[in-house]
Amino acid sequence: KQLDAPADKPANIDMPLGLISFVADVGTPGVTETFSLFVDHSIPVNGYFKKNAAGDWVNIATSVVDLYSKTRVDFAITDGGEFDSDGQADGIITDPGALGFQAPMLSYSVLIFVESTANAAPSPPAAPLR
Repeated sequence: KQLDAPADKPANIDMPLGLISFVADVGTPGVTETFSLFVDHSIPVNGYFKKNAAGDWVNIATSVVDLYSKTRVDFAITDGGEFDSDGQADGIITDPGALGFQAPMLSYSVLIFVESTANAAPSPPAAPLR
C-alpha cells in the first residue's frame, strides 16, 4: 500500500513514492527476513528509510543495485526488532518505510602548504584564524 510521504521527514531525504506499507507473514517468530523492492531507474533512490526507536530516519538498505531499467533496493527487518513496526516477535513483519534519496554529506578539507624560507627575512607572526 502506498501512502503520502510523512510530514516529519528530514528535508535532506526525498521520498518520491511516499511511504510503502506492507505486512509479511514470515512464519517463524523473531526471524530476520530480507526484502527487495524494484523501481524504475528514472526514480532517484539510494536507500530504504525507516524511523528507528529514537524517532530518527535511518537508511536500512543493505544494497542498491541498477539492473537494466530498474533499481533494486534490498533491506532486512527482524520480526519484533527495532524496524518491525508492530514490535511483536509473532511471525509477522509490519512495515511502513520509504524508498528515498539522501544527498551525500559534503565535507571539506583544508590543505596547508609550507614553503621553505631558510634564507629569507623573518616574517611577522600570522594573524589568528577566526
